[in-house]
Amino acid sequence: MHPPHRRTALLALATTLGLLVAGCGSAESATSGASSSGAGGGQLSIVTTTNVYAAIARAVAGDRARVTAILDDPSADPHSFEATPADQVAIGKANVVIANGGGYDDFAMKMVEAAPSHPALLDAVEISGLDAGGHPHASADAASGAGEPAGHDHGVFNEHVFYSYPAMAKLANALADKLSADDPAGAAAFRKNAASFTAGLDKLTAQATDVGKKYPGRRAVVTEPVAGYLLDTIGIADATPESFAEAVEEENDPSVKDVAAVSDLLKQHQVSLLVYNDQTSGPVTDQVQRTAESAGIPVAPVSETLPPGVDSYLTWQQRTIGGLASALAAAPEAGR
Repeated sequence: MHPPHRRTALLALATTLGLLVAGCGSAESATSGASSSGAGGGQLSIVTTTNVYAAIARAVAGDRARVTAILDDPSADPHSFEATPADQVAIGKANVVIANGGGYDDFAMKMVEAAPSHPALLDAVEISGLDAGGHPHASADAASGAGEPAGHDHGVFNEHVFYSYPAMAKLANALADKLSADDPAGAAAFRKNAASFTAGLDKLTAQATDVGKKYPGRRAVVTEPVAGYLLDTIGIADATPESFAEAVEEENDPSVKDVAAVSDLLKQHQVSLLVYNDQTSGPVTDQVQRTAESAGIPVAPVSETLPPGVDSYLTWQQRTIGGLASALAAAPEAGR
């Protein structure tokens, strides 16, 4: 869950963009013929909030749609991203907008609402069905691998559903259905592409499960719950003190007591690895990383967007799983 001041900033930005789009609404209507698809009669247009969803959209749409990611800078932090009026224009021209949802990218929701063309919105969290209202914390069940994981979010719903392979399979199929409705001539291709993508997701699940079987019962300190669903799939339990995790997630400084508790976990080799979001950092998380390295605890970086040189979701996830496996293999004996 994102900090209140982040959400306030995004909502304020969306309001500003809503005012700006009013100035270009008449132009949009003139060029698109007031079509509810928002893209006119040419190639389908898909706009996504991050390059993660752009990669999935390209995998499903192939060359029958133009895909644009609002956030495609691998070095950017999605939490502090500021959209532009040009992003509002792109959304206004889209047939489909794909957003993460769950409070992760509210700026996109507001821009869709502000667009005169009313493009279709695919909300990954909503489609996933993971946020059923109970917001359970599943780390206690992670090692057993029981059921669909809810993510390492200490009692609060983990909105980072792009690390849930079942969720991404549902999104791919929903996108194929929507594109098929908009472009019936491409329906067979869309559904074939979606099936190929979901087959790749099945292979990722098997890869992650194999890692868990090789390294059962492992624990980790996690600076942010970005990869929580993947950790659950592997069976890595989140040992991070709840109050520490909540403070970091809210961009507050954890207490001295919490920092000491995390340091003890690392120094005493009570965990196998540190899972670190390499797109966000601060004095405390940097200190935790240094402590882990000094203690000989492997650090496994994870990210919220595709890294430089990677344009495939499946490749990104394969490498992430491989990085976690390598970290587990290098863990000190006591941490195992």
